[in-house]
Parts: sequence; structure tokens; C-alpha cells
Amino acid sequence: MRLPGQLARLLVVLAVVIGVLATAAEAGPDPGLCHMAKARATIPADFGVDACFDGSHVVLRNQLALVLDASKTGDVGNPTRHESDFGLAADAERLHSHDPDIFLPGDKLTYPVGLGPGTVKIHGSNDNGFYAIATTIADFFPGKAAAWVNAFTGLVAELDADYAQYQNCIVGKNWIGQLGCDALRTRNVTFAVARAGVTAFSSPVIADILSTVTWAKWVNANVQDAKGSLIASGLIRIAAAPTKPARLNSALLVWG
Repeated sequence: MRLPGQLARLLVVLAVVIGVLATAAEAGPDPGLCHMAKARATIPADFGVDACFDGSHVVLRNQLALVLDASKTGDVGNPTRHESDFGLAADAERLHSHDPDIFLPGDKLTYPVGLGPGTVKIHGSNDNGFYAIATTIADFFPGKAAAWVNAFTGLVAELDADYAQYQNCIVGKNWIGQLGCDALRTRNVTFAVARAGVTAFSSPVIADILSTVTWAKWVNANVQDAKGSLIASGLIRIAAAPTKPARLNSALLVWG
């Protein structure tokens, strides 16, 4: 029996969401990232990414398939960054976001922590829809020359806007109205791919962009409630270091 189109799309979206949630459930305090110190820092058990505190550094590793933002307050310094993904999609995301706090899948951030109190926080990025499309079609693009990175980034940004337009179009429409939205999206995607100059493999890339799986990835990446549930406890609180009691100089004591 063939499922109606909307139901099939919904089932795929749910499968993607469940898969991401299952990955997130494994995050939290990770002593494998550093020599864990229990004093001062409070890392929630359901913190969104792998995290560790060694007494002077907070280390985060994004093991999710989501783009995050990481921020800090108080006596916490700017992080050193270790990037493990040097692919076209990651390059395009960094170029598109212009965000110094961007935290991509595979990235590791190490924050120096002073003696005062502070926090380290993660939250979902608005660029996840862009990143979902970028990771889907990156393999169709040859190489990583600067011109290709720029063209690819522009294409993905246009496709992201086309998907947002389609999402707004289908709201409240019956199946006949949704067919019109499908036709508009197909036209927009086809024109976008043609403008990007990828004519040598335009048919397979268009089919991939318009597929149910790609649509599901984009929808999941833009569902704020799903992202919020992943990072509901995305805050590490760091207490001030205890002060040492001043030593009394016995030479200054006057005994009666």
C-alpha cells in the first residue's frame, strides 16, 4: 500500500529527529576529553555535546549532526579551536555564517578558565537548514577551489530560501494547492542549479535536492522545538575558585 505523500514525508522527518535525539542522548560529561575535575564546574548529565572540565579548561566536542553556537561569560577566555571537517559543506557553512562562535559537527573548543565565576553555553544555530542542504549536495561539486566554494555557498543559500518559501506555501493548502507549491519549488531549484553552473550533473543534483529525504533533513534542522530539546541543559556553570585563608604572621602576634 502506498502512503500519502504528506504522511510519508512526516514519517521520514520523525525518523531523522529520533536519530538525532538518540545521538544527543550519549552527550554530557566526557572524561575522555580531559582529566576531569569535579570541583567548580557543573556539567549537566544531559548537556547537548561532549564536555569536560580539568580545573583550568572547559573542553567541548560537537558530536551531533547539528550546527551550534558556543558562547561564554565571566572569567572564561576565548577558546582555541580544533576543526576536523575540512569538506566543502563545512567550508561553505563557515563562509556563510560569519559567526566567530560557530560550532560545527566534529569541532572541539577548549576554553581557558580563570579563578572567577563564569559560564559556557551552547545553543542551536539558525544555519542548520543551510547546513542540511550543503551536506546533501556537496559530493556533486568537483574539488574545493575558491571559486567553487563561493559558487556552492551562494547556491546553498538560494536553495535554503527556496525551501523556506515552499514551507510557507504549503501551509493550509489542500493537495491541489500543494501541487502548485511543488511546481514552484521545482522551478526555483532548477533555476538555482543552472545559475550555479553545475550543468554537467544538474539532473542528479536537482533530484537529490527535491527528494523527500533532503526535505526531511531541512525540516528537522529548522524545527526549533527539536533543537531546543537537544540543548535544554546547554549551560555549564563555573564557580569561583575558593580563596585560601590568609596566614597569620606569628612574628606580629603579641602575647600577654
